[in-house]
Amino acid sequence: MATKEELIQELSDAVISCKRDVVLAAVEKAKEVMEPAEIIEKGLSEGMNQVGILFERGKLFLPHVMMAADA
Repeated sequence: MATKEELIQELSDAVISCKRDVVLAAVEKAKEVMEPAEIIEKGLSEGMNQVGILFERGKLFLPHVMMAADA
C-alpha cells in the first residue's frame, strides 16, 4: 500500500499528465486511504498549481491547461 505522500504525488503527476483516465485511476486509488477534501486540496490542487507554473514557463500551452483542468 502506498503512503499518503506517494498518493498525493501520484495525484499531482496525474493532473500534470493532462489525461483524464490517469487522474480517475489515481483518485480511485487514493479514495481507499484519503478523505475527498484531502485528495482535492493536497493532490489535485497541487497538480494544477504545477500546470500553472509550467504554463507560465512556456512548457505547456493553453490546451494542456484546459485538459488538465477537465481531468
